Amino acid sequence: MDEDFLNDRDGLRHALDLLEREFPRDTRLELPATLPEVGLRARAALDRLAPIVFGGAERLGACTAFAHMDPPTPWITWATTLWNASLN
Repeated sequence: MDEDFLNDRDGLRHALDLLEREFPRDTRLELPATLPEVGLRARAALDRLAPIVFGGAERLGACTAFAHMDPPTPWITWATTLWNASLN
């Protein structure tokens, strides 16, 4: 089995750490001219995507955010989403 499908508490902690970091605004994704034959591992993919996703997004808790129909999500929702994703 691919190890990226196994439970990885450190990987989840890493994802949460990335969520709390500040990234430069408007980070662009540089795509290679050709795609690799073997993909990135999960953590490398998160590290590559985090600056792009978070650098282009507004934090809902920021004083400058103008939230609309996207209320902050309670932590329990994240927990049950993880449960759902890990079960058949």
